[in-house]
Amino acid sequence: MKRLLQYNFILRIIAASTMLLIVGCGSSIRTFVDYNESVNFETYETFSWISDNPLVAVPGAASPYTFLESQIQESIRSSLTQLGYQFQPIGAETDFTVSFSVGARQEFFVDLYPEIYRNNWRWGRQYIGNTAEVNSITEGTLSIDIFDVNLRSPVWHGRAQKTLSTADQNLQSSIISDAVEEILNEFPPVN
Repeated sequence: MKRLLQYNFILRIIAASTMLLIVGCGSSIRTFVDYNESVNFETYETFSWISDNPLVAVPGAASPYTFLESQIQESIRSSLTQLGYQFQPIGAETDFTVSFSVGARQEFFVDLYPEIYRNNWRWGRQYIGNTAEVNSITEGTLSIDIFDVNLRSPVWHGRAQKTLSTADQNLQSSIISDAVEEILNEFPPVN
């Protein structure tokens, strides 16, 4: 009996750990990076914003709050500075410039389930219609683009995506910092 209780306890721990892993993976930040392989990123030392407004707006998309935009700017600037790059004001001579974009989209899922009606006089089931269940998720995306000043072209692109929960929307600054850190973990690229 004692061995059976230990076995059940171990199974519960494994089941709970598996559920935590699944839930944790579902809410993690996913990143994607692409870059120009012919560029020598080791020569980069200084950077600035691409313009006074480094947020690249997507046509037709609502612009984020000014506060959110400044949080993203500060997080990118801080992360690049921690990587050893020196920030310069716009107009100063730099090796690369930075822009970013941010957005969210909502996806809807519809599941149809048949409603079952059982007739009291007959055996079996009769279907009388469907029940629809509508669920939605919000997918947030942050992209960072780096442009080589001498080449006058984009040379590196990083993107982070995360399925946002209601709790995530209350923790915007920490999610922004995490997303920027995840993206810039892959900058400069290793050839």
